[in-house]
Amino acid sequence: MTKEWNRFGALIPPVNITVEPEFNEWAPEGVTIHTQRMWRQRAVMSEEDLRDMDKYLDDDCHRLAFAKPHFVMYACTSGSSLETGGYDKKISDRISKESGVPASTTSTAVSEALRAMGVKDVAVVTPYPQAVNEKEMAFFADLGFNPVSLESFLEGNSYNIPLIPQGDTYEMAKAADRPDAEGMFISCTNLATSDIIERLEQDLGKPVITSNQATMWYGLRSMGVDDIVHNAGKLLTMPLTVTSVA
Repeated sequence: MTKEWNRFGALIPPVNITVEPEFNEWAPEGVTIHTQRMWRQRAVMSEEDLRDMDKYLDDDCHRLAFAKPHFVMYACTSGSSLETGGYDKKISDRISKESGVPASTTSTAVSEALRAMGVKDVAVVTPYPQAVNEKEMAFFADLGFNPVSLESFLEGNSYNIPLIPQGDTYEMAKAADRPDAEGMFISCTNLATSDIIERLEQDLGKPVITSNQATMWYGLRSMGVDDIVHNAGKLLTMPLTVTSVA
């Protein structure tokens, strides 16, 4: 008898080499990860190049749909937070229409993760150039969150982001922390963080949300997978509970 797996679909930027190992590390038994790389002409971290991924998104959804995923995540934070006013939901609706299954985005997942953890005032770490940072901070501010600090590697070459040592990200997160920050958000699905989430939570005494962790959490819970994932921060022990930010 063939086993029925929970198939987790992910649309990822073409140069992303971090989603797959981190998702597979965290995937509970019975969950398989299926990815489709989106088209982009250059590996430049800019609004223009991020919007390139929209051009053939429908085709990418059709290709991923052959794996018959049960849920699809658009696994790119910066690409799903380029505009305020529900830009992430527009992407989700488009993916769902073209793939034929429910879908969401990393930016949506992060916002719901912050709400689930009771975080409104948040310290932020990113690898992005300033122009991309400004877009992302405006997106989250529009949803009611208050970025109290921002530290960034200011990396404009997407190929270099997964090469950033996790120890450097750990130190930057500690530098970004503020007494009034209720939690920490480390952005970018291509920035590796799996080895430092638990240590940061212990050292800071605050919840730590990362792009891949939030994407995995939201996708699993949306598929009805309630397994607790250990060694990945408090979020992946939590149910999907959506609350409003006052």
